[in-house]
Amino acid sequence: MNPGKSTSVHQSKTAAGASQQQQQQPQLGAHVTHGDSEELNRAVVMALARSIHINGLEQQSAQWVKETLSAIMQKTPHSWSLHSIEHFPPVLQEFYKDNPGPREPQKSAVKMKAEEEHRSWTALMAAGNEQEMVQRFSSPSNSFFLCVLWKTLLDSADGVGRPTLPEAYRGVVGKVVGQIL
Repeated sequence: MNPGKSTSVHQSKTAAGASQQQQQQPQLGAHVTHGDSEELNRAVVMALARSIHINGLEQQSAQWVKETLSAIMQKTPHSWSLHSIEHFPPVLQEFYKDNPGPREPQKSAVKMKAEEEHRSWTALMAAGNEQEMVQRFSSPSNSFFLCVLWKTLLDSADGVGRPTLPEAYRGVVGKVVGQIL
């Protein structure tokens, strides 16, 4: 057996395998993103970072990683803290340096509506209009009462004892429970 011939055949097979692997990688990028779920896409980024770190495939898959990260950023623009980015492999660090994402997290419409309802609740509470509070927040069209209740509990907890809730909360809960039963 000719040792030179065996080596060239092995190199040829290795090169063909690498070429085939590179051709398959871009096809995977479209299937890796998780639509509009920022949390799942962040998990994908972290899995990529760990995979690159463990397998050492940074140079071989750099273009594919950048394409995948671009697809993720198009679907769910997000940013990472500098502390997190410091622990990413260099290819991810470079990508997020060039594509930092939004600076401030955008408030969702639901969060903004919940905050608006809490402001309405506190305004009605200050005016002493418990009847309107019960009517408004026990309405089937108002699904933010639990958000208002939670925010009030967080705001009124003094850290020592139990938070105190105004009587209007009991009125809303009683009316909502009555509608369910």
